[in-house]
Amino acid sequence: GAVGQDSAVVRAAATSGNILGQGITATDGSRRNYALFTEISLPFTQMIEANLAFRHDDYSDYGTSTVPKVGVKIRPTSNLLLRANWGEGFRAPTLPEISPSIATFFTSVIDPLNNQITQISGVFAGNPSLQAEESTSWTAGFVWEPLRDTSIGVSYYNIEWKNIVAAPSFQSVVNAGGPNVIRDPSTNAIVTVLSGYNNANSHKTSGIDLDARAAISTGVGKFTSRLSLAYMDSYKEDGVECAGTNGCTNTYPRTKYTFAQDWDTGPWSFTAQMNYVRGYYQQLLPGSFFTTQDPQFQNGTYPDRVPHYRSVDLFARYTLSKNLSLSASLVNAEDAKPPYDPGFSGTTLYDFSQYSVLGRQVRLGFNYKM
Repeated sequence: GAVGQDSAVVRAAATSGNILGQGITATDGSRRNYALFTEISLPFTQMIEANLAFRHDDYSDYGTSTVPKVGVKIRPTSNLLLRANWGEGFRAPTLPEISPSIATFFTSVIDPLNNQITQISGVFAGNPSLQAEESTSWTAGFVWEPLRDTSIGVSYYNIEWKNIVAAPSFQSVVNAGGPNVIRDPSTNAIVTVLSGYNNANSHKTSGIDLDARAAISTGVGKFTSRLSLAYMDSYKEDGVECAGTNGCTNTYPRTKYTFAQDWDTGPWSFTAQMNYVRGYYQQLLPGSFFTTQDPQFQNGTYPDRVPHYRSVDLFARYTLSKNLSLSASLVNAEDAKPPYDPGFSGTTLYDFSQYSVLGRQVRLGFNYKM
């Protein structure tokens, strides 16, 4: 019993940040969740069909959320489908975000009073007052099949996301000043910085998704071409346009697509696929040797755009029987490297939110169905 009491005392002291040189992460929370969902399909005619859905959730910690969805499909001809949807959504705060969780650790910030790097203790806490993130979205598009084995699908989307759970960086807290920056009264040096989760941000995005497929049979097999393209027209974070840049909370290339060519002949299947990510504006480089300074010490500056990225994947499969097949793939056959991006990370020097640094990979597969 005494040992258990001593452990509880030590844990309470550690989570409150009262033990010097000690970092700790702790989460202590629970919740109950009840949900009700219903969906109704309304086929008015053979041409028009509507869909209504409704969901109600009750959480013991933050409260309730009720979200509807309305959809309609119209088929004016046998080879054309028009569709549109409108709906609302939500995301409940996670337990570490909303419970009395806390993390204490050590980090460094630049003190704006003297422009010096200062080692500090940081305290990061959950927020029991958080509300759910909410979204409103609508989409509209069509699927057209002008020929057999040929289809084109286009969808426009518009999504607004608000009350996003976020946490300010310790540097931004220091820059703002206030009671969350605790200083030593004798030296005025920063000792501790407090941060935590809050419902702060709003995002709004719109764009177009396209999927196309065309197949043709010949004397040497069946050839199928497939294209999947995503174009981001806009992505605004708190009203700031981020599409085509890496200067916001994430990197948002305007265009991404994959184009694949399949060839099926007898027991063999082959696929070659190209993956493409359009380049974007570099907005993360600090005011250092990357930016224009004294020409005596520079022979150039870093470009204002991160270049595009392209990779090629190859795949082959041989079917021995209806139950057994062998496969091989060459991922990133050209061993393409991610674009050099010291702004995103001064350690890895590439944007690992978008790309993999694994390079060329060889994979062998064996599939047997009972």
